[in-house]
Amino acid sequence: MGSEHRLAIKAVALYRELAAAQPEAFRPDLAGSLANLGNRLAEVGRRAEALAAEEEAVAIRRVLAAAQPEAFRPDLAGSLSNLGIWLAEVGRHAEALAAEEEAVAIRRDLAAAQPEAFRPDLARSLSNLGNRLAEVGRHAEALAATEEAVAIRRDLAAAQPEAFRPDLARSLSNLGNRLAEVGRHAEALAAEEEAVAIRRDLAAAQPEAFRPDLARSLSNLGNRLAALDRLEEALNAYEEALRTLLPFYQASPAAFADWIGYMVRDYVNACRALGREPDAGLLGQAGSGG
Repeated sequence: MGSEHRLAIKAVALYRELAAAQPEAFRPDLAGSLANLGNRLAEVGRRAEALAAEEEAVAIRRVLAAAQPEAFRPDLAGSLSNLGIWLAEVGRHAEALAAEEEAVAIRRDLAAAQPEAFRPDLARSLSNLGNRLAEVGRHAEALAATEEAVAIRRDLAAAQPEAFRPDLARSLSNLGNRLAEVGRHAEALAAEEEAVAIRRDLAAAQPEAFRPDLARSLSNLGNRLAALDRLEEALNAYEEALRTLLPFYQASPAAFADWIGYMVRDYVNACRALGREPDAGLLGQAGSGG
């Protein structure tokens, strides 16, 4: 991953030189390389630099989209959506929400004109919007955005399961969180159970790609069960989540440290609630959650 972000830095430097000499030809490429750099920097935990790169990409793409909307509004929406994520990660939640709202507005227009091309992007931004609204405590609106994302992704997954079932599972897991936030715990559990079922299928076929997502959904499933006082089942879900994620954490500790930390916490708390001793061997493998 480190080599990828270094290559991305070199690409930005190259396109900066080219765009300085020939702006019309190379500013779109500069914006694209900056957006890619933002993603690569975020992957190695350099969030402030990722945000700066995406802010520059948005600024360039805003100018391009003003001049040639049909060509560049899709790219602007993509950068705004990423910008919302990076702003949220540094705690600037009101600005993150504004960026995602703008991305959703653009993508609604695009999807109305070309549904097949742009409904997947609209669903992605709606899913992100649900997260941004939840972060500022607007839970009813967050739920509505997430429900719309699930509805779109259900349609897409019915038509193209291989392409869109992973996205459907992600939105269902988000839906479980949003339903729980408004106290609809039985429906939250049903949504997470569906997410787990899809991710089990995906992980069985492609373990390396999908077992981390399965672990996250199992952890969420434990939370949903615990909210309904089904503590024995919650403990089983937390333990399975921890065991599922452990090999990935051991291979890439920095990438999964946050996840393993909250999974250990939830597992230990569930053990205590049931008067059980946590598995010392399991906690040892997890490094006691970092």
